[in-house]
Amino acid sequence: MTVCDGHLHLNPGFADDVRRAADAENAARYTLLALSQLRDDPAQNTEVLLAKALDPARFFAFCSLDHEKAGRPVPDPLEQVRLWLDAGCDGVKFIETKPNCQRRLGVRLDDMRFDPMFAYLEEHGVPILWHNGDPAPFWDAEKCPKSAIARGWAYLDPSFLSLEALYGIVETVLERHPRLRVTFAHFYFVSDDPAHAERMMTRYPNVHFDMTPGTEMYPAISESAFFRNFLIRYADRIQYGTDTECDAPNLTFNSSMRDNIMRFLSTDEEAVIHGTPARGIELPGDAVEQIMSRTHDGFVGVKPRPIDKTAARVACEAAVERCAPAQKPYAQRALERILAL
Repeated sequence: MTVCDGHLHLNPGFADDVRRAADAENAARYTLLALSQLRDDPAQNTEVLLAKALDPARFFAFCSLDHEKAGRPVPDPLEQVRLWLDAGCDGVKFIETKPNCQRRLGVRLDDMRFDPMFAYLEEHGVPILWHNGDPAPFWDAEKCPKSAIARGWAYLDPSFLSLEALYGIVETVLERHPRLRVTFAHFYFVSDDPAHAERMMTRYPNVHFDMTPGTEMYPAISESAFFRNFLIRYADRIQYGTDTECDAPNLTFNSSMRDNIMRFLSTDEEAVIHGTPARGIELPGDAVEQIMSRTHDGFVGVKPRPIDKTAARVACEAAVERCAPAQKPYAQRALERILAL
């Protein structure tokens, strides 16, 4: 079965490992997502572009925004997006509405200063992969998993926006720009709320969800008769992804995650995903193939945008200038390698 992984990440210095991770799961095509805003690292876009340059025939690159902080002004959001798309990026990644990221940045994507950017993305049909929120138990002191607390993902004080407020930000943007082409990561964290999932699909026909695993998602889907039918009806708007961190990965990880997700989707056997067992939902074969590859191809295409080295130089040199001293060598080296290829 053809596999297209729509959700990978990397850390600085590991651009070569992205292709190796994709090879490990036998991915025909794959998408790497920059996380400049989550990791406060302007080098992310440069590294992502280098990874694309190393495998340009099957690699899709999603840029992310850099945000202003004291002593580091940045171009406005529309200018940033246009710059990276011109350089060869295929889409845009947002994670500004993950709660800890939102609190640190202090930005809301429904602020009107982002509106020209969203209007441009809507007009040009640019694909967006958006992480919004987190699992609902992360706001509950009694239900929040210890693993989430250890990673700083417990949102137990009012300095964090509520999950409802984060959903409100998304829907404000979608009401202004209803033709945006958006895939929401991790099933939009609505595996516990069938009515919410259904409303998003019916109200916003360009919205997709990805099946990139969270610990809560697969057991919740397995236990709900509603979601098996939901996945069949909306298979052309559900996308496979692994959330692999491509930093010298154990190359069995991708193939193991792929196999467990396929087992969950295609059989009634138990699949163990991130250490959590879930009974498979045995979808029809066509729905499984749609989710594992065709939705990705319909969302981003089958032919990545070419890299424009002139535009890439401009975009990457600007990113190098904004990097912290520890980040700058990675960004500079990535730029040199892009231009040399």
